[in-house]
Amino acid sequence: MKVEDVAMLLLSSATEDWIGLHEAIWELNGRFPHESLGRKYDLATEALKDLSRRRWIRFERVRTSESARPACAINDAEIAGVLSNPVSWYPDYDGMAIVFTATDLGTEHYMQSATPQTATGSKLQ
Repeated sequence: MKVEDVAMLLLSSATEDWIGLHEAIWELNGRFPHESLGRKYDLATEALKDLSRRRWIRFERVRTSESARPACAINDAEIAGVLSNPVSWYPDYDGMAIVFTATDLGTEHYMQSATPQTATGSKLQ
């Protein structure tokens, strides 16, 4: 499991919908069940930071007690702190969740670089 593989996997999911940080770990649990949980968090964090730096994803805080619509954007200066805060990875904390989605640039990159093998995950083994 490499940061680049995790980044592509998470970008793939983010092109389809808003993804909660907790769902990123669920995805890695399903794909890489033998990796340690700590390693999954470390790799997911690095991959998400890289995707954000490239402007391929954006983060939002959403209300879990109301609609799933974005409540407020998370700016670049907050991202490292949000990702390093363990409660950010919870599905719900005080009625809020941290989610991410692909930007138009991220979707374009994914669509140009994805092959049938990476889309199905066979290269990520």
